[in-house]
Amino acid sequence: MDGDFDPQRSSYLCDVIDEEKKIWMVDLLETVDVVAVKVSTHPDSGETEAVEVRAGESKDFSENSLCWFMTHLKPGVEETVNCTEPLRAR
Repeated sequence: MDGDFDPQRSSYLCDVIDEEKKIWMVDLLETVDVVAVKVSTHPDSGETEAVEVRAGESKDFSENSLCWFMTHLKPGVEETVNCTEPLRAR
């Protein structure tokens, strides 16, 4: 999540996702109540479809609660999604 540029790959480190599972995760290092999540895309990325925003304490994303769902996200945008209720997450 640091946004450092990697000149070897022409990408930002925060842009990199798990190519096998098509997921991106972050560990907050402590358990907190998540009420909203800001999602940003790089201007050079492609359009993203079917984005699930989840929050929880499991390393298995499917076990974490769904905060919000976006049908698509365009390149170079920033959106804040509000969870339908506070979610305990790490």
